[in-house]
Amino acid sequence: MKKVALIKHAFIVLLLYSSNWQCYSTCLKKNVDKTENRQSDNQSTVNVNQKSYLFFNGNNSYGTTSGFLENYEKITLMGWISLSSQFQNDGFIMGEYKFNISCDASKRVKVTYNNSSLVSSVILEKARWYHIAATLEGNRVKLYINGEYVNQLTVNNVLSQTNDSAFTLGKKPLNDSDYFLGKMDEIRVFNKCLTSSQIQQMVYQEIVNNNGMIKGSVDSKNMGGLVFADLIRYYKMDVIQNNVAQNQTQSNFNTAEGIQLYNINIVENQEAPMPFITQRDGDLTTAINDVQKDIFGKDAETYPWSIIQIKHTITQSANLVNYGLIVDHEKRITMLNHTKLENRGYLKINGVIDLEGKSQLIQTEKSELDPTSSGRIERDQQGQSNKFNYNYWSSPVSSINNSTINHGYTVAGVMKDGTNPNNPVNIAWVNGTNNPTTSNPITLSSYWIYKFQNVTPIYANWATVGQNGALLAGQGYTLKGSGAASPTQNFTFVGKPNNGEITGFVSANNLNLSGNPYPSALDANEFIKQNLSAINGTLYFWEHFTTNNTHNLAGYQGGYATRNLVGGTAPVSPTGVSGLGSSTRTPGRFIPVGQGFFVRGNATGGSFMFNNSQRLFIKENNTDSNVLFRAANQNAVTSEEEVQYGTDNNQEDAYTEDEFMKIRIGFNSYNNYHRQLLIGFMNELATEEIDLGYDAIHIDNQQNDMYFLHNGVKLIIQGASYFDINKVYPLGIKTFAAGNVQFTLDGTENVPEDTDIFIHDKTTGLYHSIKNEHFNIELPQGEIHNRFELTFNNGTLSTGDYNLNNEITVAFTNAQNLLIIKNNLTDVTVETVSIFTILGQTLATWNVENETQNNITLPVSNVSTGTYIVRVQTTAGTISKKIIIK
Repeated sequence: MKKVALIKHAFIVLLLYSSNWQCYSTCLKKNVDKTENRQSDNQSTVNVNQKSYLFFNGNNSYGTTSGFLENYEKITLMGWISLSSQFQNDGFIMGEYKFNISCDASKRVKVTYNNSSLVSSVILEKARWYHIAATLEGNRVKLYINGEYVNQLTVNNVLSQTNDSAFTLGKKPLNDSDYFLGKMDEIRVFNKCLTSSQIQQMVYQEIVNNNGMIKGSVDSKNMGGLVFADLIRYYKMDVIQNNVAQNQTQSNFNTAEGIQLYNINIVENQEAPMPFITQRDGDLTTAINDVQKDIFGKDAETYPWSIIQIKHTITQSANLVNYGLIVDHEKRITMLNHTKLENRGYLKINGVIDLEGKSQLIQTEKSELDPTSSGRIERDQQGQSNKFNYNYWSSPVSSINNSTINHGYTVAGVMKDGTNPNNPVNIAWVNGTNNPTTSNPITLSSYWIYKFQNVTPIYANWATVGQNGALLAGQGYTLKGSGAASPTQNFTFVGKPNNGEITGFVSANNLNLSGNPYPSALDANEFIKQNLSAINGTLYFWEHFTTNNTHNLAGYQGGYATRNLVGGTAPVSPTGVSGLGSSTRTPGRFIPVGQGFFVRGNATGGSFMFNNSQRLFIKENNTDSNVLFRAANQNAVTSEEEVQYGTDNNQEDAYTEDEFMKIRIGFNSYNNYHRQLLIGFMNELATEEIDLGYDAIHIDNQQNDMYFLHNGVKLIIQGASYFDINKVYPLGIKTFAAGNVQFTLDGTENVPEDTDIFIHDKTTGLYHSIKNEHFNIELPQGEIHNRFELTFNNGTLSTGDYNLNNEITVAFTNAQNLLIIKNNLTDVTVETVSIFTILGQTLATWNVENETQNNITLPVSNVSTGTYIVRVQTTAGTISKKIIIK
């Protein structure tokens, strides 16, 4: 008998013997004789009881068991392979004669189905672990590499087998050829055609039986409804007895379903990345890369279903998307370059995730944060430094524990002085209304920490919280600035990230100070759409103007901006504050980390919900981000990190914007108070009635104001249906004192160039175009609800075939004080003529239908010098013209 050289190896197998664990070497290496075959008596006996892989020598190594695939119409084959550095010939990987996976000499994976083949265009690298999978359903075969769909093949016949076909690993089933040269591990066979998502969830982790369901060994989540009975063979290579690898779908060793191994003389510790595990400090690719174990570190970043365990200090300057992420105790991953860390399945944080700059943590709808996580995230955000100014906050984290999530916080517990972002420290607190403007750490006044939870919208309902008062996830709070010399102060939120469903409650017509509860941007559109059963669909954002310099309410300079599904309008100053200062900053669609805002209950109120489907990676300097936490020139800034690392690897999430017509009109009061209104033509999404989410009800009580009027209801934003040039939209005006006011066009979106925009003065009958210039008019003190309307034609469209403006002339002779109207239309009669002051006061009205129509002469007396409006009512319509009396 030929001697076999046994070389002791680092691989250890633990066997229970006499109540003690004893160690045995089971890695058997020998010099392979190329003439050996499966009948050779040089076969070494292999016994394994630990995670391992098998090495197939490309000469005579293989495994075999009785065929079983012919009984199934749906099949999935999968496993891990690594081609040897000497791989150069065709190699059979797994399967039976009519359905199998192999790798050809050009290192392309091939799936054979009956007599047809599907060959991958991907060329495998040697000495690199790959997960390969093939699915069969009916006559369609699909191929996946590392969980990524590669291609598919459709043939016209169903699976057929020969009677003597076996299921083999490492060589063809019917003859001794195409021996595979390389490593193999974790072979699974299902009697189901697995979906892409099911395959991806199990690529980078082993699977276990969870009360009859298939569960991941890392994420502990059931996999897409798969029952364990769907797994008909599972050769983990962890349990091998007398050269038989156990089918681990069975709880007991079953030789009949095990796979008999021949000439397998190298068995070593498992290497395939289940999951990826860092080996050293540095960037993620470098930290994971392991040439000795054939692990390609870049794969952890390439495939968004990767599962990664952080055991070192990692810095990441590119977006990272994964299915599973585990950060070990006292270990850290720092996201640089304003990047995204996105988790799609399972997240456990026992260490630290540091989200520097505008970096964000995204957890998608199926992502779960392990409640036993005991670590934290750190995320910076800036607020106004002005010590007189409120910032409306909402924490993206809850307090640190190891048992629950979304359990709430205190301001002092989670909000830190981030003056040095690399070393956040506790804030110092005082109880008085004023805090020192220079201190280290910064000192803030706890007096200004308030909440406003589900109460009627009156000022007295603010409730004090203080720095140690309990707040729930999703609740907002107010806090004034530090008084630092810089315009903004950096804070760092430190705690356990909020994730998943977070609920609040608001009663009918009440207000609730809420806020973005996540360490990522919140899509206001999605939040509104999903909660219209409880809220009125408008969000209100407070902004204290930078010019504010008092704690006294009556002197405040600031106001509330609004946002709904049509768009946003800039803040205005409500009654009770000074009315001074201004802002043109309009709230965008995406609400940044830490931003608080009001929601208001609809007619019934109820529970509203935040959830992960509302989250996106949108940076604060995006033009569609809410501007209230953004410096005026921040859009144009490219950070030093982006210069260093580039901007092609930190792209934001894609989203679509609507292309509806939108028009913003403005009102300037006699004392320069500016109100902006927004109307959007939302086609089938809105009606001409009041629609939740599209019509923003006016909730202020301003001294000077403008608003849309819809059957007496005041609106700041109006969502209309399809654009109609003949539609009119009534406007209400409120003035505290008589004086000159302006109607302005503040902006348009998706409005055709030839669209006219008018303010129609129904009193004078004049149409004032605001497309290229403001409309100025003197108005008396009080509310005016029946005079002005927004329209898109100047009234000529209602006169049928007549051009009244050209055929009816109006003139005034100052010498005789006569008003002369000449009607040149024989089939149109002028019925009445009225004269008005520019303020809309009626001076005189004449019935003239019986007068000579081509020369109507009307005496005007006791009228002061000035500009007046003459309105002519005819049987074909009305026209108005200006006259000047000297």
